[in-house]
Amino acid sequence: MLLLGISWGAFTSASSALIGDIVDEGSRAKAMALYGSSSSIASIIAPSLMSLAILKTNFRAAFNIIAIIVMIGFLLISTGLRKSYGKKDWNDD
Repeated sequence: MLLLGISWGAFTSASSALIGDIVDEGSRAKAMALYGSSSSIASIIAPSLMSLAILKTNFRAAFNIIAIIVMIGFLLISTGLRKSYGKKDWNDD
């Protein structure tokens, strides 16, 4: 449990810092709110959906579902976030 707490704390702070770097200052509050609400909704919905998937199929299918969801999320974030909120020029620092 200690390792889970340490990794979750590192993940959330790194994700917030990444959002702060990617999103311009005018849209930062909206992006942080979207990140916070989406992670909260995911932590509510995911256990129920995965338990149903495991009961109906098996663990292998559940991990395949998770892999598909991760890939879709990666594609949405890599294409949609930069288009919606704008991208800071990395050379501005």
